[in-house]
Amino acid sequence: MSHDGGLQRVVTFKLDEETARLLESVPNRSEFIREAIAAQLKVPCPACNGSGMVTPAAALELAGLLNSHRSAVCAACGTAIFSVDCAERSEGTDAFLPCTGGNPRRCRHCAGL
Repeated sequence: MSHDGGLQRVVTFKLDEETARLLESVPNRSEFIREAIAAQLKVPCPACNGSGMVTPAAALELAGLLNSHRSAVCAACGTAIFSVDCAERSEGTDAFLPCTGGNPRRCRHCAGL
């Protein structure tokens, strides 16, 4: 989707009268329709085992990261988490799970971070 003034294609579709009346009350109908369509085209997130939805492009990017980086699975919810050495973590990589000293790993949400 191009929101930066690039080429855009006009698409038309039919609606029942009630839906058309409801849509007329939406302040920015075009943006509303674009967001509704995008939401329906999302795919399950590979990083959280489908508990969230992402665009197909984001899913490919996340799948690539999961395959190319050390990762583990949260022992509580199954979300993918990235593992780092304690030395890397001390350099400010707060997006990663802290070292648990051999205890089951948990994602930031389940660890209460």
